[in-house]
Formats: sequence, C-alpha cells, structure tokens
Amino acid sequence: MIQRLLLPFVALLFFSELSLAQGQFKHMQYNLTLYGNPFGCDESSNNTAEKDAALTEIIAYAQPDIFCVNELRDQDQYANRILNQILNAGDNVWSRAALSAQFTWSSIVNGFFYREDKFTLYNQEVVYQALDGTSLLRPIDLYTIYIDSPGLLQGDTTFITCVVAHLAATDPVERADQTEALMVYLHSRGPANYIFSGDLNMDSSTEAAFQNLINDPMPSIEFIDPISVPTTWHNNPSVAGQHTQSTRFSDTNGGCFSGGGLDDRFDITLISPSVQSGSEGVQFIPGTYKPLGQNGNDFNQALQVFNNGVVPDNVAQALYDMSDHLPLISSYTTDITISVDELALPDFYVYEDGEQLGLMIGKDGTYRLRVFDMEGRIISDVQFTGKTHLINRAQWNPGMYIVQVAGEGFQVQRKTMKY
Repeated sequence: MIQRLLLPFVALLFFSELSLAQGQFKHMQYNLTLYGNPFGCDESSNNTAEKDAALTEIIAYAQPDIFCVNELRDQDQYANRILNQILNAGDNVWSRAALSAQFTWSSIVNGFFYREDKFTLYNQEVVYQALDGTSLLRPIDLYTIYIDSPGLLQGDTTFITCVVAHLAATDPVERADQTEALMVYLHSRGPANYIFSGDLNMDSSTEAAFQNLINDPMPSIEFIDPISVPTTWHNNPSVAGQHTQSTRFSDTNGGCFSGGGLDDRFDITLISPSVQSGSEGVQFIPGTYKPLGQNGNDFNQALQVFNNGVVPDNVAQALYDMSDHLPLISSYTTDITISVDELALPDFYVYEDGEQLGLMIGKDGTYRLRVFDMEGRIISDVQFTGKTHLINRAQWNPGMYIVQVAGEGFQVQRKTMKY
C-alpha cells in the first residue's frame, strides 16, 4: 500500500503584487550527515550546535527558497531546531512539512522546509512500501506546494511537487525497489511539475534504480537529468565538478563522517519534462545546477577550505564542518511573480482581537482594504486613513480569507483563518 497524507492550508501567508515580471526560486538539496546524532554518533563527534552555526552560514550565503534534506533525526525537536534557530533566526518566513517517521523503522528521515511568503504546502504524500508489499528501507516523500501569487484570486494556481529520496547505501536491489515503487505511484498520480532530489548513493546512471527514474513507459512523468555527464560517476575525474561526497579525506570525526575525498556524485536533482520545457508554468534555469562549494579541483581530496575559488572561505569552512556531503543548488523561473521587494513595502500586520481582525500599517496614509474568500468573492471593500483599522468578522463563515491593502505605489496581501 502507498499512503497519502493531507496537510491543512497554512494560515497567515504573505505575498505582494508589485509587478508582472517573472519570478524565480531556488531549490537546495542537502544531506545533513546524521543531524541529531542517530546511529551512535554523539555531541563530541558530531556537535549539533557547531552544525547549526555552519548551516546558518550556508543558508545565509545560498539563500534558498525550498530546502530539502536527508539524514534528519526522526524527532520533531530537530526539525524545529533547524526551522526556528536557523531558517527563522532573522525573518520569520519559513515553515516545514511534517516528518513521515511513522512509516519507517529508520531513525533518519527526510525533511522539507519552504518559504511561506512564497509558497503554500498543499499536501504531503509518502511512498513507503515496495510493490511486493514489504516496507522500503526508507520512504520517499512527496511535498506539493503552490506558488502564492495575485492570480490565486482568479483561480490561477501553479503547483510543484518536490520528491525527496534517500536511497539505500549498500543494496542496489533495495534502491531499485524504492524508485520502482515511486514511479508506479507517479503513474497513478499523473504528469506534473516534479523536482526529484536526494542522496541516491549510486555510482552510475546505468544502475537499475536510476534507469527506473529516467526511462519510464509514461514519458510525461519520467525524470530528466538537467546536466550532461558521463554514465559512470564514481571515481571519475571528468565528473569532478559534480561530485558531492565526501568533503573529508581522513578527518572523519570518529567515523560519523565519511572520508576519502570528493569522488562520488551521490546527491542529484532531476526534473520532469514539464519543468524542462516550462509548459506548466515552472522551468529549470540552465546553468544553475551546481554543488555549492565544488570548484572541480578537489578530486579525491578534501574540500578546499581556503581560497576555494567559488565560495568565500567562511562558507567553504562551514560546508566542511556541516556535512560530508555538499548541498546541491538549482534555480527555476515561473510565469508569475513570487519575489517580494520588501524594502518597498511598509510594515503590515494582521492580528486577531476577539471577533475583530486588526490591521497595523507602518506609516500614515489612505488605504483601500478588501477582503476576499477563497472563491474570490469580495467580503469587504472599504477605505480608511491612518495606521490602524478594525474589521468586524463576526458574520464570516469559518475558513481562510485574503486581506488585501493597497496604498500609493504598493499592494500587499495576507491570508488569515477564521476558526
């Protein structure tokens, strides 16, 4: 059986309508190397506070909008630690999906974090059984988000499904079982904007597990490698620029990190045909696919920390300290605006006050306030002057609403929930 989990809409999301230019977003895939210390690692060999400091440097430099991870310990406290202490340490704009730990005996799971000022999590699914009904070593998670845009009011919704996998490390048969189960599930689900990423633990594109992904009887769902590389990746110097593991050579932190130097293309992002062509509103941007910090000169060596050449020294050091994998970056363009020019906007807050909804704006002015339900119907349309305003919502039905305020040269919107 292949199970689907549905998550509720997230309340209080922010998006703007400043221009009609195309938007872009950045996807980052990262194996965190036993974050939370499962499997006998401890704070002396894999210190979580030091990893947090390193990850903070990496996130600040890379500036992702979607953050997919492997090797996250199967406890909410660690996912929340990343969310609250790292991603939301500055602006409180990140959210996360639930962990699917209940579908595996493994103490490491996948994680999914996203900027909630740009996306809403629509649903979450998990493939956790092979076709013969046995449990997979680790489930494959699917997270469907949609882009927050002014077009939502007219029913214009662009969905993206991020598929996150951590395939078996030593068993190619198990890896094949994992990807076979995924592709059968996608047959039932149908074509969509899919971005597949994860630690695949493969040496070559000829392996059955990879062939399951890129050669499918339904071409509209088979995955595409965004870059052209030789079929054999492991220990191949011609693929050095795409190797993601290992950042270490002999310094393995007591065995918690892998050593041997950079000689494996384990971390990979693949895209569906619609994302390659842009036919469904989302398109991969050629030239943006890269392992962060990989300069191509460290084949079978540790990551070059000083004078790395492609990232600052502090970022290279953080990459070395954080994980024995490098994060993988790829960027995408959309047909709709998702970027927010926050400097052009006044502060704007929505809060609850009993049966009233309060608005606070950072500067005096004359504003038009409109409230829409999720069918696009106007619930309220008024003008007010000043910095604050109260809306009586006693007669509103339970559900989600869009609060839109327009002033001179700007328009901002928030989502709010009436329970």
